[in-house]
Parts: sequence; C-alpha cells; structure tokens
Amino acid sequence: MTRKSRLTHDLIAAYKLPIEIIEAQKATITELMEYHSVEYIGAIYSTKELESEGIYDPVEKTPLEYLGLVDDCAKFTDIKEHILYIAGSSITAARAIQDHDVIINWQGGRHHAKKSKAAGFCYVNDVVLCIMQLQEDYQRILYIDIDIHHGDGVEEAFSCSKSVTTCSFHICEPGYFPGSGKNSLNEYTINVPLKPGIQGEKFLAVFTRVVEKVMATANPQVIVLQCGVDGLARDPLGGWNLTEVDYCNCVDYILRSNMPTIILGGGGYNPVNVAKCWTSVTAKCVGVDLPRDIPEIDDWPLFAPDYSINVSKSNQKDYNESVDSILCSISN
Repeated sequence: MTRKSRLTHDLIAAYKLPIEIIEAQKATITELMEYHSVEYIGAIYSTKELESEGIYDPVEKTPLEYLGLVDDCAKFTDIKEHILYIAGSSITAARAIQDHDVIINWQGGRHHAKKSKAAGFCYVNDVVLCIMQLQEDYQRILYIDIDIHHGDGVEEAFSCSKSVTTCSFHICEPGYFPGSGKNSLNEYTINVPLKPGIQGEKFLAVFTRVVEKVMATANPQVIVLQCGVDGLARDPLGGWNLTEVDYCNCVDYILRSNMPTIILGGGGYNPVNVAKCWTSVTAKCVGVDLPRDIPEIDDWPLFAPDYSINVSKSNQKDYNESVDSILCSISN
C-alpha cells in the first residue's frame, strides 16, 4: 500500500466513517492479459509463472525500455504482487457494483499504463480491466477522469468502442506529461484541456456543464470516476489550485445522478493532502460532514501545523480564460 493510501485508510478509520469493507480478490495473470500483452506480462512474470496458467512466454524477451519498465516505472522487489492486487481490487469493485450504489478503491486509478507499456508510475491499467469487467453486465459505461494528467491509457484502450465513453479533464500544455488530450476526438472520447492555476468555482462550472451534456448523450448505466487529486493546491507534480471541497463538489454532482458509481484513486503527490481529500470524498459518499480537526492517528504530526482536514488554496495565478471560452474551445 502506498503512503498516501495508508494515510487515507488510517484517517477514514479515525473518523469512524460508516463504510462497508469489501475484501479485494487478487487478480490472476490470465486476467491481466485480458488487456495487457504477453510481451509486457512476460517481462514481469517468469516462464514458470506464465506456464502455470497456460500462457505462452516468448523466447526472446522485449527490452525493458521498450516496455516502459525503466525510470519512474522501474521494476522493484514486490512488483508481481503489487500488480495483481492493484488490478484485482478494481476488478473486485466492478464485480460488486451491482449490489452497491458506490464503491471506492483508492488504490486504483492507474490510468497511464498501456497494453504493452508502463508509464507515469502505472504498471497495470486497473481502470481498463475494471471497465472490461463491467462490460459483461453493462452496455453503456461512462469513464470520467479528473486527475490533472490526461487519462491517455484508458482513452487509448476504448478509442474504438461505442459502449464506453471517456471524458478527461486535465492540463494540456507543452512539456506536460503525458503530452496528449488536446482535443475531443468524437462523441465517445471527450477531452477537456485546461491550463494551470484553475480554481474551484471555474473548474466546477466547466465540469458540471460538460458532464451534464456527456451524460445526456452517453446515457450511461454505470460510471467509473478516476479521482486523482494532483490538482490540489501546491501539489509538487500538479498545477491547479483546487481544494478538497472542490473535489467533493465534483463527486457530489456525479452522485446526484443516482447512477452506480465506482470511484478510483490516481495521482496526488503530497500524501497528507491526498489523505485529507480522499477522506473528505469518502465522507461525502456516506453523507457525513467531517469535523475540521484531524483525529489523532499514528502519523498525526504529519498534519501540523493546523491539524485540519482542509486544503487551502494558494496564490497561484489562473491562466484559464472564462468558462464560456473554455467550453467554446472544446466544442471547436
């Protein structure tokens, strides 16, 4: 479990939020290969491990750099278990959603991984595997991505699908990872490219107007929300100026559609602020108003100096134009 996920779960427990815990089932290698290629999986798992599930392992291994397994996605000691649990948790969520209104998996949301390549700290695209599992029971699925980085891996996986609509809100600037998501491609692939510095009121206005139109067009039966929160103010890899309230407002708007919804994690590189935001979103989902003061947990000193659940805005400049101008640029 990542540090931000551990802090989130500790904080949720400390607030005593009334949640039901669903035990995640570890994915199998065969399930990974419902989407990922044998070349990619073969570079991570041994020949023996693949053959135990009746999977052919290429004799010649593809160099790791071609598979993205270097730099921010370099292989590490527990990578095999990590991938199976990340994928399994989101597949479990997809299998369980028919019996629930909302399911949250803060360990999920690895939206950059491609069929044959790791990218952006993402070794497996659990989002794609989650949606593919949902396709067994639903004909119309809406994927919404509010991570500050473009949801390129999910978009690519379903770019030719008419049963899955993808809608991504993200920064699209020269040199900003992953460098895609400039324009909406068609009625099933909607991109909302934004500039640095956007604040909550403007972001929510753009979000609600776009999602309202997408919902009317896509008429989904289930929603998957990637709730990466690297758009929080002062995130070291971010660039927006949002607070936990802004993310909660977006989630609340989706929940008011009364559609079965799976909420996944994603980006966020200030673990304390991520924990504050994801705990706030969890509370929103169960209808609880959180007290401002953080309850005492083992890592309570990390929340100094104010020990508050709130994430304050910064004085960052907003480089975005008006809401109407943003929406006009999308439609063009």
